Amino acid sequence: MAEEGRQSARASAGAPRLVLVSPPSLAATIFPVLISALAAKPLELVCRTAHSREVVEQVLDGTAQAGFVLGTSVPAGLTARRLYQVPIACVAHRDHPAAAARSLRLGDLANYRLAVHSWGPGSSELGELLHSEGIAATRVCWVSPSATALTLAVEHGYVAVLPSDAASAQLRDGVLARVQITGLPRWSLEVAVAYRQGPAQREATMMADILDSAGIADVIAITSTAT
Repeated sequence: MAEEGRQSARASAGAPRLVLVSPPSLAATIFPVLISALAAKPLELVCRTAHSREVVEQVLDGTAQAGFVLGTSVPAGLTARRLYQVPIACVAHRDHPAAAARSLRLGDLANYRLAVHSWGPGSSELGELLHSEGIAATRVCWVSPSATALTLAVEHGYVAVLPSDAASAQLRDGVLARVQITGLPRWSLEVAVAYRQGPAQREATMMADILDSAGIADVIAITSTAT
């Protein structure tokens, strides 16, 4: 709280202050683009991470001008503007046998250890499908955040199911490859910016325009189909 006071004092004495907040799973994708685009503007930019519930609370109480959220369902008093969708991807290390297969059925994953990020309602559907295919619960580790699933795939030989943006750098660099599984629904996460009506709407619109101009959605779409 003392640091909050010092930051507020600096803002009131000089440049306007813009506070953005995001879940850790989105921050690495969103914040670098915004920070770079806003670097030349005369403002004090603060980018924080928080759990999804805390993101909403900080926007509601005015601690942050804008927050990035998964989905567009927000409490009364907030507006959510859709930004882009993140496909859910199945990935493995490039040397993993599952990555070398041209295509697999879900049941074929019974031979491997799985790390599944609990991304939302769709993950429950995946759990039911895994069970119906006879994949033992002891072979599946449900994890959060998505970085845990990513590390298990990169360093420990797991097949990971996670939002594709969490693995974008590793897919782009060829460390990971997509595991092609037939017959699964096309799950995705919807990313939105939440804000209060009033002055904060201008900042939220600016954030959305920057991300759109940077082609974030296109980058995610490309990396999600990388092999």
